[in-house]
Amino acid sequence: MQQLMLTRASTLASFTEYLRDIGAPVDRELHRHNLPTGLDHQTTGAVLVDRALKFVQSIERMEHNDDIVFHAIERKQDKNLSHVVFPREFTLLSLYDGLRRFVELAHRINPWINISIFRSGKYLLIDIKFDAALGDESLHIFEWTLILQLLSIIGESQGSDICPVEIGFQKPFTPCRKAYEQLPNTRFLFGQSETSITVPIEFLSRSVVASYSHRGPHEKSKSIMQTSETPGIDFSSSLGMALRAYISDGYPDIRMAAEIAGTSVRTLQRHLKSAGLNYSVLVQHVRYELAAELLRDTDAKIIEVAFASGYEDPAHFARAFRRIAGVSPREFRKQQVIH
Repeated sequence: MQQLMLTRASTLASFTEYLRDIGAPVDRELHRHNLPTGLDHQTTGAVLVDRALKFVQSIERMEHNDDIVFHAIERKQDKNLSHVVFPREFTLLSLYDGLRRFVELAHRINPWINISIFRSGKYLLIDIKFDAALGDESLHIFEWTLILQLLSIIGESQGSDICPVEIGFQKPFTPCRKAYEQLPNTRFLFGQSETSITVPIEFLSRSVVASYSHRGPHEKSKSIMQTSETPGIDFSSSLGMALRAYISDGYPDIRMAAEIAGTSVRTLQRHLKSAGLNYSVLVQHVRYELAAELLRDTDAKIIEVAFASGYEDPAHFARAFRRIAGVSPREFRKQQVIH
């Protein structure tokens, strides 16, 4: 089976935070679209793209707001979406570094997203193509999300707000007035063959720019960066990422997992077996990886880590964790501090 079409749960969480603030019925709509309710502290979990898009689209109709994406992400950031775009906090060394990490992460989770970055004269062109159908009515939601995340990376590397020369959308839609106000010198194009952003090439470090020959203003040079160099993840790994977003809601039933995978329980079990797994082992590892990350990267209490990992009994959590790690959760955390 092919890997699932996913998007980061932390991205969807940036929408739900804004929607709660404006009084939208977030939990009801998450439940209606079979999405996890415990999104607020997600870092590396993922959700199905089609469900996320339908959720945002339904809220847009309900709230009579045609550009929830811009409002939500604009509210979320201090013009910095690193905590949403990347799994953990990191130091952005340069724009090239940030774009490289974005391309690698995007393609690893979504191999059907193809991002190419070119030099074209004095401009840097970021082109995004989708190999999979996302649904015509909701495509702009995904396009706008990727564009705003990329603009955040560019802005962070420059230490200021960035007004790109041009933004191109495949889907015709009308961005909100505030988007035009914050990007007053940007030309918006709609109905394009691909999603794109154009910014001055000078934003890249001089050493990177110098390694690519100058071409005419409308002629692309050799790609600086492409997603094809980055392998995606397999089916069982993508299913694990999707299940991770549901863990804090309790043990994810295998029937729910089959529904997420778009297959029957029997077929799901057969595919996991071919990968040397069974469902309980997959869930066990998903829980462990989540717990290990919380112990390593946060100051959450052990009991809070247990609950976040889907365990109602902290003692049961400690035993399950020790079986995999060989040490207790408390000892594991101490070892991370030492190292």
